[in-house]
Amino acid sequence: MGLRNRRLHGRANCRAASIGCRWVAAKPGDTPDATIRRTLSWWSGEPPRCVGFCYGLMPAPFDGSDVTAVLRRVWAWTRVPWNAAAFAMRRRIGWRRGVPAIRAEAKGRLFDYLEGRARRDAERREAELRQRYALEPLHASSSRWDYRDNVGLADVLERLLDGATYEPVSGVGSARLRVCDVGAKNWCYVFALQRVLRSWGGGEVDLLGVEIDGYPVYRDGYSRADWAEAYIAQVGGATRYTVSDFRQQQGEFDVVTIFYPFVTRYALLRWGLPLHLYQPRAILDHAVARLRPGGALIALTQTDDECQRVVQMASASGARLVRSLSAASDLVSYRARCESRRAVLLRREE
Repeated sequence: MGLRNRRLHGRANCRAASIGCRWVAAKPGDTPDATIRRTLSWWSGEPPRCVGFCYGLMPAPFDGSDVTAVLRRVWAWTRVPWNAAAFAMRRRIGWRRGVPAIRAEAKGRLFDYLEGRARRDAERREAELRQRYALEPLHASSSRWDYRDNVGLADVLERLLDGATYEPVSGVGSARLRVCDVGAKNWCYVFALQRVLRSWGGGEVDLLGVEIDGYPVYRDGYSRADWAEAYIAQVGGATRYTVSDFRQQQGEFDVVTIFYPFVTRYALLRWGLPLHLYQPRAILDHAVARLRPGGALIALTQTDDECQRVVQMASASGARLVRSLSAASDLVSYRARCESRRAVLLRREE
């Protein structure tokens, strides 16, 4: 429920294709929102802008006329009954087809959307991250899009955690880091998440991904949960994925990650979830409660305003802000739409 995510493999984004499953853009301009923009663009005198979905990426802020913004929100609110019915149907059916095969793609000219020094810097940074976090297996067996998303996440997490030492439980010194990722979606980024946290914690990682809406069906007939299992197979180790409500999750964790939580009703409705799941404070309260004293809460947000909301809610639950920084990265091809992203690290008070 936290993370806004996206695609099945390669450049194809997740696109629901069965009854009760919403459609998500596979190419820029395919969303209903983009249709509205194209229809109304002549009102504002501006050319229509494309919309893309990438890991955690909701549509970029639209700078068109007020009437366009109003109509977008009206359209989102008309989805309330459909979202509730479609979500209930997905949960009831619980579609599973099996574990799909991940298509491997060559990684030559991985950053061909950049030029000159920017491209050389991106290539150098990717090589550093690949060596430091042992990403070679992913490099050899993933799509270009998924691989860039993973190195992009590794880039952001490394900068966020740099200098923020892992603090093991006093007197225990456990070599296993217990991590819960809230809103895991199809978990295409799990490889980088596991590798970076393993390096940070200095030992093995017990990683649990929790997703409340795991049964949308993609065009290939596989569900989000099916694809999560495929990505888990690349990681190995103690990595699990569950379709459940994080608010019911028990146990204690050293780290809780929550990428792009829904802190506005509009974003939640745009993603296709029912309105009764809009519970950002309850989710963050539970995230902090599930952390052991001194444990870390890592969040990524789309905007600085969302970041401030997350920090305020987590602080009210007993977490202390350690660091906040930009989560923009040249290592992803949609970098222009990520300039406002933020990454934040908090710790639960002892």
